[in-house]
Amino acid sequence: DGGSFEPVYSFGHYNASMEAEFIQLETSKGRTIELSRDHMVKVVSIDKDNDSLVNYYRPAGDVKVGWQLSSGFVTSIQKVRRHGVYSPFTISGNILVNSTVASTFVAFPQNEVLGVTYQWLAHSFEAFHRISYYLNITSKEGSGERYNENGVSVW
Repeated sequence: DGGSFEPVYSFGHYNASMEAEFIQLETSKGRTIELSRDHMVKVVSIDKDNDSLVNYYRPAGDVKVGWQLSSGFVTSIQKVRRHGVYSPFTISGNILVNSTVASTFVAFPQNEVLGVTYQWLAHSFEAFHRISYYLNITSKEGSGERYNENGVSVW
């Protein structure tokens, strides 16, 4: 709703020292977001049949200059290298970064299979993890959530 926050219940990746390549998207409103090429960002499109706006998720590596995000039109796309790899999981599966809505999940080689988006599929797959958070089994202080040497969650 634009004014609320939700908890980060876990991380898919959490490694402060790992170096990785990211896609940096800059928008017409001067906002930037950096995410892995497979992490999805919410794209706004016009459905010409219904003359309405449609939101859908696309991997950052597929985004093109001129596409519209929640923070404006994409004006620049660069590859950058950074230290620190973090992939937070939120209850909704969305995260707002510099006014840009992104998914907390990665896409697979195709963005949709059998009419189901990978955003929906990944969010459904993570359901047990979210339930365990609500039941105070994982992801709260002292829960013992662990990450392997690459920073990948092994809860």
